[in-house]
Amino acid sequence: MAGLLQDVRFALRLLRKNLGFTITATEMLAVAIGANSTVFSWISGTMLSPIPGARDAGDLVSLVRASGIHRRFRRCHIPIIATFKSRITA
Repeated sequence: MAGLLQDVRFALRLLRKNLGFTITATEMLAVAIGANSTVFSWISGTMLSPIPGARDAGDLVSLVRASGIHRRFRRCHIPIIATFKSRITA
């Protein structure tokens, strides 16, 4: 235990001696930890959690419509979705 305490004192002495490095390293660690927690929160909220309000997420679909020669896909608007819904037969 005495060796550990001596190592910590030596490390603190070196960090005080190189103040520029200490500040830069501390700021980089803070940015890295913040970025890591942001990405994890985003992934957890969007990909790992079930969609709120959906009883069975496996039944969800995405409706797009292709238009033009180049087949650009566009999102469907509410009236088009209502038309699709009225044509569905179970």
